[in-house]
Amino acid sequence: MVFPTISIWFITIAHVKRMAILDGFNCGRNNFWRIVHNPVYCGLVKLSETKDEELQYIEGIHKPIITKELFEKVQKILKSRRKKNRLKENLTKIFPLRGFLICPYCNRKLSGSSSQGRKEKYRYYHCCSNRCKGRFRADALELAYEK
Repeated sequence: MVFPTISIWFITIAHVKRMAILDGFNCGRNNFWRIVHNPVYCGLVKLSETKDEELQYIEGIHKPIITKELFEKVQKILKSRRKKNRLKENLTKIFPLRGFLICPYCNRKLSGSSSQGRKEKYRYYHCCSNRCKGRFRADALELAYEK
């Protein structure tokens, strides 16, 4: 597979996949993503962790398709472009009682979410169960907790 010389910082996975398809490679988006992240192509084999040992990558006996340096460089670029998922941290700040309150209908823990109204967002604590319809205004519950 021969790629034109383009600065690697401006290439996305979608660009690489398109170039590979033009070169005759055919697979779906999820499989392509799995291939790009698979260390087998640089000659490494994954050993699963046990209760005594951590996850390890060892040198395989097969001939690598790409160099380890290229694989590590690609992984570094992919990791730097990954969005940081701070949703759980933000939920803890927005809903301080999340996970501590118990639903009065089904005795499960309440989670938090917000709904967009016409003028503002409204916060709610709600039950995680599909069958239970327990939903309570967050400002009222937090005010009651403070009292």
